[in-house]
Amino acid sequence: MNQKSFPLISSLVAALIFSACFFLFSPPFLPLRSASAFNLNCGNDFVSEGASKVDVLKTCGEPIYKEFVGTIKRDYGDTEVEVVIEHWYYTETWRASSQDMRLIFHGSKLVRIERADGRF
Repeated sequence: MNQKSFPLISSLVAALIFSACFFLFSPPFLPLRSASAFNLNCGNDFVSEGASKVDVLKTCGEPIYKEFVGTIKRDYGDTEVEVVIEHWYYTETWRASSQDMRLIFHGSKLVRIERADGRF
């Protein structure tokens, strides 16, 4: 092996060590990618996480399907509240293609937008 290849090898080894340390020692709450990278395009406007049901209805209209998923209990100090979880489905059309999107609501707040087929 000649002398010129050592800096390249050492930089590759350093990068591999850094990557391994990052994955091994990063806290579990540190996401490697965003939990949701989607907005829902509705005509000339869009909705994103944090929007209310009213905002989604104003922007996108009625969904093609609404699904009641269940409830979860939230503890707010001395008060326990039951929050309804719903999935709303819209077909998003962009250029010549379309895809079905699932909007997940906890109570009246949009907490996640994802493709309905489960792909990224």
